[in-house]
Amino acid sequence: MSYNAKEYWNNLLEESCDDAGVCWPQWPLSYNKWLHKQQRETFELILQKYQFDFAKKSIFEIGTGSGFWSDILISKGCLIFKGFDISIVSTQKLQSKYPNHSFVECDFLSQFINLTTMRENNSTLGFVSKCFCI
Repeated sequence: MSYNAKEYWNNLLEESCDDAGVCWPQWPLSYNKWLHKQQRETFELILQKYQFDFAKKSIFEIGTGSGFWSDILISKGCLIFKGFDISIVSTQKLQSKYPNHSFVECDFLSQFINLTTMRENNSTLGFVSKCFCI
């Protein structure tokens, strides 16, 4: 049996599109919640230290998954947020939650995304997010 990334992530996120379904799905939910708490707190410390302001920034997130990072980044007040994920489950859920932002089903391993599409409203790409890459 071969690995099909799209099928794997759609199935995983249909079953559990939260801390239980992503991060480390085979580990206890309590560990995943703790890990996300640590990631969130560390991110906040970094933002405070460098006084990073999201107000006029465009954010491009590859691999939105459950929306953990999308939620954090959008809450910072970015001008434009574009999220991409191989899973239609992820993109539909997040598009419904954040109708003023854009979420696209896309496999970055087999498709090319032109970063110049981020140049909307005369903004420039201010922040690209993906803390973990597999």
